[in-house]
Amino acid sequence: MNIGEIWAYRERPRTPGAPARRVEIVKIHPSRKKVARIRYLDGEDEDFAEWVPMVRLVAPWSEIEIILDDERRFQAVRAASEHAFETLEHSAAHYAAGGRARPGQVCPAAQCWPEIGVAGLARRAG
Repeated sequence: MNIGEIWAYRERPRTPGAPARRVEIVKIHPSRKKVARIRYLDGEDEDFAEWVPMVRLVAPWSEIEIILDDERRFQAVRAASEHAFETLEHSAAHYAAGGRARPGQVCPAAQCWPEIGVAGLARRAG
């Protein structure tokens, strides 16, 4: 992440489907390395600048459609398999996949299974 780059900003970065805004990195805080000053490039806040936690900068803007597509696929897989949640089969699959999320916790697939990613899960489920 560098000054001048265009990134996707999310107020709630770990919420699949949350809106993403196009922002420019204006400055990285000199003493608080996980904080950046951003400038909104679109919408009613255009040209407004503020300091935000860098965790809210989810990806370079050029990659946001890939991420949104992965999230849509993951939501489709989740919806299609909702009937199996917390069944014996679900527990077995959870265990076989490494059980990285606690039971009952929704785990974004890209974090739980980074080696195959969300698109890989959607292909396996579809």
